[in-house]
Amino acid sequence: MCDNRLSSSEEQWKHLNWKVLNFNVSKIQKKIYIASKMQKKREVASLQKFLVRSWSARVVAVRRVSQDNRGKVTPGVDDIFSLTCKQRLELARCLSIDGKANKIRRIYIPRPDG
Repeated sequence: MCDNRLSSSEEQWKHLNWKVLNFNVSKIQKKIYIASKMQKKREVASLQKFLVRSWSARVVAVRRVSQDNRGKVTPGVDDIFSLTCKQRLELARCLSIDGKANKIRRIYIPRPDG
């Protein structure tokens, strides 16, 4: 999927250890689950904040959306439907969640039957 001319960013994306990254995310999620079962609200909030900011979670999220997702070949509102390895890595680097969602652009798709 990536170009034959590999830059250092593309090399980095291709050689990420996905098994370890997924394990790290899963481990934090399990800790969140256990803390919530024990009703430790502060620990849950702290772990959630840690998960959102962690490198592993960001990289895994970008991979799920841009590679593993069934809708990865469906163009979005910007008509971009596939990312290069370099773009994926850059997206993971600059991805941040501040707790406030951006408004989405709603597009109605006409149905063929009416």
